[in-house]
Amino acid sequence: MQESAISSKREGGEWAASIVPRAYRDVIAGSLAVYRGERAEMAIDEERLLSFASYMLGEIGRQTIKDEELSE
Repeated sequence: MQESAISSKREGGEWAASIVPRAYRDVIAGSLAVYRGERAEMAIDEERLLSFASYMLGEIGRQTIKDEELSE
């Protein structure tokens, strides 16, 4: 959303790993490892995943508001 670019899932994950807070980089790294077939599953607890999802939804909401303000 921020870059207005279309990327593959792998490219999007690699990009996200470079910009999210350090606290969530292992979540993305684990997801990428599973996506690439390097691991069968992720070993991250549900609370941590929910925290990451909450963070991402907040970022998406902020970007959406910003985009709407720019289009007015």
